[in-house]
Amino acid sequence: MPRGRGRAVARRRRHHGGLHRVRSVREGLPDRGVDLTDVAAHRGRGLTVPEDAERTLINQLTAGLRSQRNETGFVSDCAVVPFGAEDLIATVDGFAQATHFPEGVGAEGAGRLAAGAALADLASAGADLVGVLAAYGIPTDLDRATVVALGEAIATRVETAGGEVLGGDTKPREELTVTVTALGTCPSGEAMIRTEARPGDAVIVTGPLGGAGAALDRIREGGDADEADPLVPELRLEAGQVLREAGARCAMDLSDGLADAATAIADASDVSVQLEADQVPLHAWASGIESGLAHALSTGGDYELAATVAASETEGLLSALAERGLEAAVVGRVQEGAGADLVREDETIELGRGFEHRFATE
Repeated sequence: MPRGRGRAVARRRRHHGGLHRVRSVREGLPDRGVDLTDVAAHRGRGLTVPEDAERTLINQLTAGLRSQRNETGFVSDCAVVPFGAEDLIATVDGFAQATHFPEGVGAEGAGRLAAGAALADLASAGADLVGVLAAYGIPTDLDRATVVALGEAIATRVETAGGEVLGGDTKPREELTVTVTALGTCPSGEAMIRTEARPGDAVIVTGPLGGAGAALDRIREGGDADEADPLVPELRLEAGQVLREAGARCAMDLSDGLADAATAIADASDVSVQLEADQVPLHAWASGIESGLAHALSTGGDYELAATVAASETEGLLSALAERGLEAAVVGRVQEGAGADLVREDETIELGRGFEHRFATE
């Protein structure tokens, strides 16, 4: 029986045949010692989402839309559209050089990042990958070899995951941009969506966090971006499928951090999410630095999955993941209430959104 649905850039220039960007990908983040109270800076219970926040703009863009086919109602990162005996799972993700590609990352790294980030949305639904379409905005003075290397990296990443590039588009642009539309399928009514978390659920993450933020720290300090492996998302499509098959109701990828996911799930499901600081698994690059936990919570870029599952099903789910050689950890619980909190030693910190883009308000 299908589960019920709860709701109907800076200038580019040549750089050794690769890509170059001027500002850090998370401009404005402190380099060291991020205070955990900063994580709650602009979103939480009783707080107003800033007018220039990405979430505000998305709400305004979708306010007048009334989709009769998208079962997620614009709440999740993926659209879920009934299509015969299956549901079509579709998502689109855009990348601009100045915003998304760290300084020094070459064409191959940029392509792997763009493809991996889009596939993470499908993973969060528990989808089986079909393929992607890729659209490129290309500066007219960017050398052809770089563009081809970027496209080949996207294709390789997708093919490794069991899909294929189905088509795309090219247009001249002042700044290099890549837009990836990813398509997948799920058994009818089984896609994991943000509105399905329930009080009593356990919150699970699929791997260590904070690595991307720690990698950005190293790049700021002069490290080689091409050696910053945590910046390239792990493909979690298999983990998403195992989560769905094992009974997980709700999931979200951690592109913008664990705090953002916990808050978004709490808002969409009308529940409270409580995380335990000492249960959050940290990436090897993040575990030895003062800002490691803050990176896991708010920097984003890890692209692991956070999911909720009934507490009685947690042991079986963890076993199913382990049988596939996949890591996972219980990091919190879902409760009645609103918002998201982090329990650390003897204090409870109200969480807010992680990284969000900012836009003009007029």
